[in-house]
Amino acid sequence: NKIEILTGAGTRVVWARDTGTNKDTFANGTQLSLMGLDTREASVGRVLAADPGNYSRPLLSPDGSTVIYSRRDSHDIVRLNPATGARTTLGTVPNAQSTNGEGGLMGLAVTAGFPASDRWLYIFHTSPTDNRIVRMQLVNGVLDTSTLQVLLSGIARNIYHNGGRLRFGPDGKLYVATGDAQIASSAQDLNQLTGKILRLNPDGSRPADNPFGSLVWSYGHRNPQGLAQHPLT
Repeated sequence: NKIEILTGAGTRVVWARDTGTNKDTFANGTQLSLMGLDTREASVGRVLAADPGNYSRPLLSPDGSTVIYSRRDSHDIVRLNPATGARTTLGTVPNAQSTNGEGGLMGLAVTAGFPASDRWLYIFHTSPTDNRIVRMQLVNGVLDTSTLQVLLSGIARNIYHNGGRLRFGPDGKLYVATGDAQIASSAQDLNQLTGKILRLNPDGSRPADNPFGSLVWSYGHRNPQGLAQHPLT
């Protein structure tokens, strides 16, 4: 299916269409509006389309002048000037490994204070043994690997179904989407990290109000590929 996106003042309208001109019944009667998305992402997307790498969801600076994104199989993080298309590599993530499938450098997030008061970049990547969440600081425009901290390791990896999306919520917590690592039963197992949405404090610790007394926020997911918060709830 093809996804068409129309942008307006703070609204993105999405519907499904096949390779012809037909929409399904739901799409003919309904338009799904995703509020709160920066419409500047549309122009950024056109610039990123020229990048041969499989890149993460781009992070825009508050004024829209700078974009940071990661490339899955190159294992690097890139700064993009959306006006000129100029790219600068900020650095390569140590110990990242691709899987000849969907693994590699998969997720990137920053807090609302980045970079003025918080220089941490939060990264979800595949290593030779697992999937993990790390953070590093951006210092003088370069990824400082000496600041690397492993926040969470031991998330099972596989060729596909690695999940890998990161996003900070309005509550200041880090939300993490993990795939089931091609073991469907693990998504229902609360003792495993795969097939879940995880919720962490920025330092990797467990929030006291998580529902299951662990890092798990929700479970039963196959391979979540996106995270978003409803602007009202």
